[in-house]
Formats: sequence, C-alpha cells, structure tokens
Amino acid sequence: MTRVAIRSTAGAVVALLTAFAFAGCGEQETVCKGKPERLILVPFATSSDHKTALELAPAVADQMAARAAESCGTVGGGVANRLVESELAVELKPLEPENPKAPNRTPHVRKMKKTADRFLQDKVLGPLEATKPSGGSPFVRALTKIADELRSRGHAGPSVIALVGDIIDIERAPSGRIIDFREREVDREALEEFLPRLEPLAGSCVVAIGAGARSTRDPEILRQSRTLLHDLLTKAKIRFVATRSSELPATCRAR
Repeated sequence: MTRVAIRSTAGAVVALLTAFAFAGCGEQETVCKGKPERLILVPFATSSDHKTALELAPAVADQMAARAAESCGTVGGGVANRLVESELAVELKPLEPENPKAPNRTPHVRKMKKTADRFLQDKVLGPLEATKPSGGSPFVRALTKIADELRSRGHAGPSVIALVGDIIDIERAPSGRIIDFREREVDREALEEFLPRLEPLAGSCVVAIGAGARSTRDPEILRQSRTLLHDLLTKAKIRFVATRSSELPATCRAR
C-alpha cells in the first residue's frame, strides 16, 4: 500500500470517529414531557360491574401506561370488591428514564411504557380476572380508601383515577345509613358523610369508565347517579367525568 493510500485510509477513519463524537454531543431532547402524572386504575369486581370491568379495563390500562410513560409519572391501581376497606390495596409504580435527556426520547418512553404495562397486568388486570364477583358497589368508599392509602404513604398531590364499573353506588355511609343509587330518593346527607375522607384527593380528576353499563334502570335513575357523584366530588374539589366507553378522556387531568 502506498503512502497516499495509507494517509487516505487514516484520514477516513479520523473523519468517521469525529462524526461519531459530534453525534454523541449533538442536540439532546428531554425524555419526560410535562408535569409527571399519577394515574390510578381501579376496576370493580362486584356482581354488576365485573363483566364490564373485564371488557373495558385493559384498554384503560393501556392508555394510562402511555400517559404515565410520556410524563415519567406513576401508574397504580388495585381491584375493588365489596370489602374495599380491608381488601383494596393500591399499588404504585414510579416510571423513571435511564437518562433525563437523549438524542431520541422515543426508545426511553417505550421502555417505560412496557414497564407500566407489565405492572398493571400483574397488579390490576390479572387479579381482576382471578377475582370472583361479590355483592354491593361501594364506589365512594373505594375513593376514600384510595385517599387513605395515598395519604398514609406520603403520596401528596392530585391524581387521575379511573373507576371501571356502572357507578350505581350501593353501600353504607360511615354512620351506617344506606346509600342506594337504584332508588329515586337517595339519602344525600348520608352521601356527604364521605366528604372529610375525600379531602386528600382535592385537585384530582375521577373518571367513571362504563357508566350505566348493562343497567336496565330507568334512564332518569342513571342520569341521577351521575349527577349525585358529580355534585359530591365537586364539593370535595375533585373533577368528575363519566363515560360509557373505554376511552380515558384526554381532558381528565389533575390540577
């Protein structure tokens, strides 16, 4: 090989190494977009809700995992039955990228999305499939249990909470008075007994996924159910959204 060829080859190698060096020091983008979101999924395994929850919860879980990954937030959840006080355990999984900045954030976001998917499958979707339906539909008590869990573990700040079921609330108030959304006359004073325990969720957004599903009740009863929950949560400074579909409303954000 001639000296000219050697110099040419060496020059090419140097140029290639220089290109790689500059590529590594090129423009970086932030992996986490926006304020980290905490998204909590709680499907109901109660008799009137279980089938609906099995149908809708997987799609909701996928959307929550995607939103949490985009913001490097937290996913969480658990399965609710009639014994929410003793059996609803809210598990949480923070999502963190390997590096705060990268030339391309997409692979980092995809990795966090997969982590969130696995977590929700293990802690929510799998247990939901394995749970036998139970009576009652303690939607408000489930929210207060979520509030208690977050407060006791020091997780301050609002959340996005998806409750999957028909939201026809049937439970006892703290005083023992019956709350039954199937009736035309509902004890609103008994419902408001829950307000003090909802305080830790102030600023949150609660979305009822599957509202009214499979119910044969009078449409007026279904509308009243949504109104009762809306009014109660508004007093607790919690935004409430109800939808029959599995779509997690993009506007349902913690404040």
